Amino acid sequence: MKLCGTEPRAKRSWTGKIRCLFNILCSLGMIYLGALVFFLEKDLTFVKITGAIDTIGLMSHCTLKMVSSYLQQPIMFELLERKRLHFWDIENSSSKEKKEYRKKILGYGNYIILFFVVASIFACSSYALQPVILRRKVLGFYTYIPQSISFYVLAVYEFYAMFIVFIVLVPFDVYVIYMLCLLSIQWKSLNIEIKNILDMNIDTLEDQQLFKTKVIRCVEHHNFLKRYIEDYNKSLSLGLLAYIMIFVISNCLNLFIVSSGPETGEIVRRSLYQFNLSNEFILLYAIPAQFLSTQTLETEEIAFDTKWYNTTCKDKKAFIWMVSSVARREVALNAGKILTINYEFSLKMYRSIISYYMFLRTMGSNH
Repeated sequence: MKLCGTEPRAKRSWTGKIRCLFNILCSLGMIYLGALVFFLEKDLTFVKITGAIDTIGLMSHCTLKMVSSYLQQPIMFELLERKRLHFWDIENSSSKEKKEYRKKILGYGNYIILFFVVASIFACSSYALQPVILRRKVLGFYTYIPQSISFYVLAVYEFYAMFIVFIVLVPFDVYVIYMLCLLSIQWKSLNIEIKNILDMNIDTLEDQQLFKTKVIRCVEHHNFLKRYIEDYNKSLSLGLLAYIMIFVISNCLNLFIVSSGPETGEIVRRSLYQFNLSNEFILLYAIPAQFLSTQTLETEEIAFDTKWYNTTCKDKKAFIWMVSSVARREVALNAGKILTINYEFSLKMYRSIISYYMFLRTMGSNH
């Protein structure tokens, strides 16, 4: 994120503003060249139209995430500081169950991050290095090519534009999966603590005092996590909502272009891009978000999976009632306070993509 000036900071720096502004202008320039296809391209075909829309979508996706990251720099910095100060230390915990869950979730996160970075390098290279690979004058993006500008200048410009896409999207997505995995681990630990508290035997005054101390600790952490996730959603709201909209459009267009029978090089490039798009959403957003949603839903169920009936302690009964009522409120990854990211939403989204793709196929055949 430092290369594009959007790294989490308590205060924005002048050098960061300059880097961010320069990269935004470069991205907007690519959007402008893509839009010129509709007005200045003489031999305008349906494939060129969809290719230009795809270019506009990709660069818009990059620009919106860059703007979102820049505007939310102080909030992202504050979230990282609050994580450092207030997250429970699971690594040094005495609970074997907590450690095993932490190892599983972090193992998933580390593997997916490595896989996504490598896949992104291949996908970006398939665009940016086309002139070198094919050994002919061809540009990676579908844009208008002004006659007054040298092909080599445009090739360098598009290479830098794809570099911007890489350094903006990859860190943003890594930040998303990293925080979702950590939040899932924290919530799992909270659920384990709640279960242990409700399974406690309260026979003496010392037991009652210990019970109250543990309850206060859990309630405070529960409230902290809810506020934290709310602020986390705010930091992602604009970029995530824009990403989902562009994700649907890009998937439809790529499916259409691949099914239209282009050259082999174009099929490979589009397939890599499509593969990376799907991996990005499913592996870095949907699955980690479902991890978190599953743990938050389990909080209420835990209250009924304990020996709550085997006690006369009024404090324990009050705690059960409090956990049950508070846990009913939805806590999940949201996009613009409109969409909740989980498995169900993913299925609905891909259903919409297939529907739009069939519409494009019909339009293309009629054309």
